[in-house]
Amino acid sequence: MDHEAKAEYARQTLKGFVQNVPGLRKSVGDPGRVDEFLARLSRDSIVWNGLKINLDVIESTPGDPVLIFHPGMSGYSRLYLCFLGLLAESGFNIIGIDRPGHGFSDGDVGDATVEDMAEITALAVKRAKERFNRRIGMFGSSMGGMITFYLLPELGGVKSALCHNWHFPGTNVDPNAKWSRPHARRPIARLLMRLAPRMSFSMKHVFDKHFLENFSDSEFMVRHLREYEQDPLLAHRLTLRTFLSFMGGFAPTGSYADVQYPVMGLIGDRDGLVPLEKERQWWDMAGLAKGRLEVVPDAGHLLFFDDCDRSLDIVAGWFAETL
Repeated sequence: MDHEAKAEYARQTLKGFVQNVPGLRKSVGDPGRVDEFLARLSRDSIVWNGLKINLDVIESTPGDPVLIFHPGMSGYSRLYLCFLGLLAESGFNIIGIDRPGHGFSDGDVGDATVEDMAEITALAVKRAKERFNRRIGMFGSSMGGMITFYLLPELGGVKSALCHNWHFPGTNVDPNAKWSRPHARRPIARLLMRLAPRMSFSMKHVFDKHFLENFSDSEFMVRHLREYEQDPLLAHRLTLRTFLSFMGGFAPTGSYADVQYPVMGLIGDRDGLVPLEKERQWWDMAGLAKGRLEVVPDAGHLLFFDDCDRSLDIVAGWFAETL
């Protein structure tokens, strides 16, 4: 499928989201607004290891703060266009990163480790300075929140961050999910990684019954994930080296205690994928000097869709305060 066909698929998918996901419909209103957001969007790119990495850019004004965004597992920036477009209308320039092998970026499908993303995000920060200014924040959702959290001690040039979900490096991600249990697939995966680190497996092993039951309050969103192979921009597979990087294999070179810029942790109180109790433990382990934990009441995992209005107020308010 060529770029134009993929872009049109994303456009129709987004209109379906607005039409059928109550949280988005409440915030966005008419599905026709998707076209308004798309009209403001431009594509930029950075080159990393010979690969063209897609950046979805939504401009406000050059002097406004810049927010670098990391999407969730298998996802791509365009999926979050409605939330990001509303955020741009609140006075922020947006740069959404498609990981290698995801969305409109080059690369092997699903092959993007945390180490890779540290290098790519540093290039995105550089591009943000060149194109806009130095008032740069970073945020991410779900796995994108984990990436953001992992990179807190790694990156210079970022002045504020927000993590929707996070994970403290070296600990087990989700004891409820079979795919993340150390005694389940990880020992086998480590053996295979030594032999074939870029070997990949289907996301159906990740999007299991537990994952789907806790993914979203909207049946429409759950159905989209259940039928993920129909979306040509989602990463349908994940490489072993990527899997192990996120499942506790990444070790930051810096210390969380040395992070001196403000960081918000954002989570719904009934998030079933990454339970609040675990998130509180990991947050305390980091000991962030300027950390603030924000719990959204009566909210599940997919905050930027199911609870778009409340999440937008929190995210926009945080970065307006800290940038």
